[in-house]
Amino acid sequence: MVARVKLVEGETFILHIEIQNDNGAQMPVRMQALADVESKIASAVEKGMERGMEKGMDKAARAIALNLIKAGTSIDIIAHATGLSESEIEQLRMTAV
Repeated sequence: MVARVKLVEGETFILHIEIQNDNGAQMPVRMQALADVESKIASAVEKGMERGMEKGMDKAARAIALNLIKAGTSIDIIAHATGLSESEIEQLRMTAV
């Protein structure tokens, strides 16, 4: 690559730059390895987000169930409304007392 650069005083000089790739055949392998790492990170982030959403939804269902327990709602209705099992609701009922 050759570039012409003009100095402030108006003098021109030639700048010669050589770019060498010392990696040879290893470059595609390194690029693929980087792509693999990026893919694994993206997959881990996605799994983490899914797991967080599931935990958040479970926490919300339990909070709703507790409110329904305090309101005197029957276990079968709470189970239907929240998706929690009757045994999970019973455990919540024990902690709510």
